[in-house]
Amino acid sequence: MKKYKLFFAFVAIVSVIGICTGLGGLSQPVRAIVIDSSDINLETTCDVAGDASFTGMLPLPPDTYDVYVRLPTPGQVADVRLFGQLNRDGAECQKIGSVKANGEQWSLVGSWSAVDVEAQTILQVASAALSSTLGANRPSVMVISKTYPTCVPVLECIVMIGGQEGFVRPIGTLPNQDSLHIVRPIDVKEDVIKNVTYYVDKEPAYTTKTLEAFDMRYVAFSNQQLARVIEYESGQRVVLNEEMPEGFNDNFLNFLFRVVQSNPRALITAGIIGAIVLIGSIALAIVHAIRRRRIWRLDHGFAHEEYVIVTDVDRQKAFMNTRRQAVIKKVVMGSLAFTAFVSVIVLTNTFVIQIYKVDGRSMEMTYKDGTQLLINKVPISWAQLAGHAYTPERGQVVIVRQVFGITDDIQSAEKAGDYLIKRVVGLPGERVVVAGDVITVYNTSYPGGFDPDKDSSWQATKQAETAAIALDVTLGKDEIFISGDNRPESIDSRFNGPILTKQIVGIAN
Repeated sequence: MKKYKLFFAFVAIVSVIGICTGLGGLSQPVRAIVIDSSDINLETTCDVAGDASFTGMLPLPPDTYDVYVRLPTPGQVADVRLFGQLNRDGAECQKIGSVKANGEQWSLVGSWSAVDVEAQTILQVASAALSSTLGANRPSVMVISKTYPTCVPVLECIVMIGGQEGFVRPIGTLPNQDSLHIVRPIDVKEDVIKNVTYYVDKEPAYTTKTLEAFDMRYVAFSNQQLARVIEYESGQRVVLNEEMPEGFNDNFLNFLFRVVQSNPRALITAGIIGAIVLIGSIALAIVHAIRRRRIWRLDHGFAHEEYVIVTDVDRQKAFMNTRRQAVIKKVVMGSLAFTAFVSVIVLTNTFVIQIYKVDGRSMEMTYKDGTQLLINKVPISWAQLAGHAYTPERGQVVIVRQVFGITDDIQSAEKAGDYLIKRVVGLPGERVVVAGDVITVYNTSYPGGFDPDKDSSWQATKQAETAAIALDVTLGKDEIFISGDNRPESIDSRFNGPILTKQIVGIAN
């Protein structure tokens, strides 16, 4: 009995070490933002007359292109001028045109002719109404071939795939490379599919190498928003949206399938532990059964103890057998301890606590780039056990799964599957109105609205937004509105809309 007590004490110590190792060794980077707002100054001869300007460059095959522009934030309106110039010695700047642009749709500015195969095209947007310090949110320019137009962009660049409308998310210059986003859609018929990611309510479910019908085992109920995002070899993506019709019926087997898919590490760990316990239990049961059978036969006279003369050779064999059994017992106990070690690591990181490292600046000055945070997952795990999603409190800083945004995704270099750190501003059922730097929340307790930033614990560390953002959204029963504390450097619900409460992974302490 003393040996067993020592063994269980050993397993407990190993488990504690496992928790500590798991917190550090399996820590996750959590993106505050992955956008570097530093500019690359491409030299042009364009006369921008002291206006704020944004410049970018991309290669264009010889052709004539329609050039469109869109401002970075919803509700923003500004008169802009667009210039073009070839990136070669002696090239002159040409004015493509002027237009009153906005942040809701693409506006046609003019045409540009690319005639040099070797020289890349530099495009420059200038406006007196824009600030040169727009942070993460920069104007976008789209060029469409006049000879073989991929689309006519208004709200979206739309193409047809299999009789269904798809929204093109073209390959473009990322903001950590240039200050201006420049994109050129490519005909999907001439592109090659790299992979297809399938989303349920904007959350990635699975990925395939070819475009296929949606696997309905991932769908739980009707009216869920489904999307297939096709990524091509060129880098552009096409989004195919659909909605589950009324009357969809789920079943228990599909539920088990989703549980397995959503918690593979925990289930694998539980399976390993269960298998070891089951095999060990069966082995012990067999040994005890054989021993009881032997004792019963001796007690009832069906067997007799045999008395033999024990020699030194017999004693040596018995000694070796004892040592062999001791080694086997230590191996088994060590395996159980190692299993406990791994299990505690996985279960702790999955359901209890985990360390995340802030990667980016959208939460400055509250959390700086590189800050390590201890994330509490217990409330989320408890809510899931109770069969519902966790609803956070206003002001909490939460870790959420990055999902595919439907609003100008070219502004974001963030990939699906990453984790983001943001602050909860609006709660389910509330109305949220954004006007520049002021956020107003309306609910039953405050029908006249209130400013969640005013007199808050994060007011002293919040960085004010300078762009003219205009947004009015009413949250659903399972939606929240999130924002970074460093507003100019944060891409969040102000641009990509609210997120679902089930996308919350943990709470930053």
